[in-house]
Amino acid sequence: MTTVRIDGANECTAWMLTPPGRAAVSTVCVSGPVVRELLELFFEPQSQGLWASQSLNRLFYGNWLGPDGSREDLVVCRKTSEAFEIYCHGGTLPTRRILGNLQSQGCRIGSPWEAMRTETRDLISAEARWLLSSQGSQIPASILARQAMGALSATVDQIGQLIREGAFREAKSRAMQLRNTWSWGLRILRPPRVAFCGRPNVGKSSLINAILGYERSIVVDQPGTTRDVVMERAIIGGWPVELIDTAGLRSSTRDPLEEQGIGRARHILKEVDGIVAVSSFPDCQTVKLPDEIQTPVLQVWNKSDLCSEVRPACDVLMTSVLENQGISDLLSQLQAMLIPRGTPPDAIIFTDRQKQHLETVISALSKSDGRTALQSLTDLTHQDKVAAPSSSN
Repeated sequence: MTTVRIDGANECTAWMLTPPGRAAVSTVCVSGPVVRELLELFFEPQSQGLWASQSLNRLFYGNWLGPDGSREDLVVCRKTSEAFEIYCHGGTLPTRRILGNLQSQGCRIGSPWEAMRTETRDLISAEARWLLSSQGSQIPASILARQAMGALSATVDQIGQLIREGAFREAKSRAMQLRNTWSWGLRILRPPRVAFCGRPNVGKSSLINAILGYERSIVVDQPGTTRDVVMERAIIGGWPVELIDTAGLRSSTRDPLEEQGIGRARHILKEVDGIVAVSSFPDCQTVKLPDEIQTPVLQVWNKSDLCSEVRPACDVLMTSVLENQGISDLLSQLQAMLIPRGTPPDAIIFTDRQKQHLETVISALSKSDGRTALQSLTDLTHQDKVAAPSSSN
């Protein structure tokens, strides 16, 4: 078989542009100085116009011929003078075969994040698209879509223009307004977590099941059923929220496994963004938490169907899973506790890296250091060696 000499001077790279797994169509991008010679080893176009044509975005149907005799029908499209995209059948086998054939000729297999950066030089847009691919809730997805289309980049450019004009005070004011959008960005990057705590058998798992809409927790009339921390993802008000079902809190137990679960529950209460402290009728008592826990707390008296005549204080919510009472109020209060209020602005910062650069801009403008501020803005939008943003989605 003919080979292509690939070295440091003419390195070629291939990336998967579609997520792994079953799909109708998968896309592989190949880029480099000798990409044409590399593709000629494997791709047999049905028509002969592919290599002679310099037109972009024209589709050519043909067959991918593997050295083992395999044949895969697919489509190739020229995207730039040194980049082609390959559209093949979805699934792991066709793409694995194509990438393996390319790698056998010295082609480097790049990461999905590299593919994203290659497709767009706007770092903010790439970060937004990267996080957007893992979103499963409406509002964060719509916010990230606006940033992918340039909302944040445009605002950053406006701040940069103000700095170049010497309007440091106005530029700083705009930068501080942008920094204040971090409360929204943080909720996209790291969805809020709320822990349900209380004594055993007060209905913590039942409340979580009611929010989720299905029975994923074990619910029986026996203390100590939930022995460990269990997490589930729910959508509240269009936002992802992690619900944490903790072991029932009590002062002592003879079960060592339950004791470990209680210890983990007490630890998690110090790390979450909100707490739902659950008691139940007929023996309702407000749950008292250790003084060192400063997390916002929502007190809930569950199983109100057992004692409908009791009216607790105004800061206590009554619920009954059996009669579906108070669940919508619980959702509303959780949204108010965990999600920023109001309508999110068009442009927001949504990664720790963006926030750090913006802090540098504000600090530099406070010292009338326009040069440092401009450099940090440039790094915010076009820095080359940046890792893919990570989130807990």
